[in-house]
Amino acid sequence: MAVIYGILLSVPEKLVGRYGEKVRRTIGTAIARGDIITFTWAEYRGDLAFVILASSREGAERTLTELSEMPVYVKIIGIEGG
Repeated sequence: MAVIYGILLSVPEKLVGRYGEKVRRTIGTAIARGDIITFTWAEYRGDLAFVILASSREGAERTLTELSEMPVYVKIIGIEGG
C-alpha cells in the first residue's frame, strides 16, 4: 500500500503580515530542491492556510523542520492509497 505525504499549515491572522511571505519563500525553496510537488493556499477569516503535497516522507520532514521555526501550525499527514 502506497502512502502520499503532505503538510497542513496554518498562519493565524495576527501573524500573516510578519510570516506569510516567509512561509511562501520556504515553500518555494522546498519546491526548488524537489521536496514539494505542489501546494495550494487559501485565506479564511484572515488566517492563511496551505495544503502541500510532498515528494516523500523525508521531503515533508525537511520542510516541516524549516516551517516549525516559525510560530505557525504545521503538521505532516499521510494518505494511504491502494
